[in-house]
Amino acid sequence: MNRGAPQSDECGFRKDVIDIVRELDVPIVRYPGGNFVSGYNWEDGIGPVDKRPTRMDLAWMTLEPTV
Repeated sequence: MNRGAPQSDECGFRKDVIDIVRELDVPIVRYPGGNFVSGYNWEDGIGPVDKRPTRMDLAWMTLEPTV
């Protein structure tokens, strides 16, 4: 969340994203939670699999594989 950003509402949620999700009329939007999400960067999960970085999972002290 980015409170005070021009595209964010008073709670820090991006209004443009909320509008698009409403337009798509999806019944639920779920993102994984817990320790996984705290260290996850969504940009690491895009692009060719063999080019994605391997990251250290600090909660489990193991490498998070790209595949």
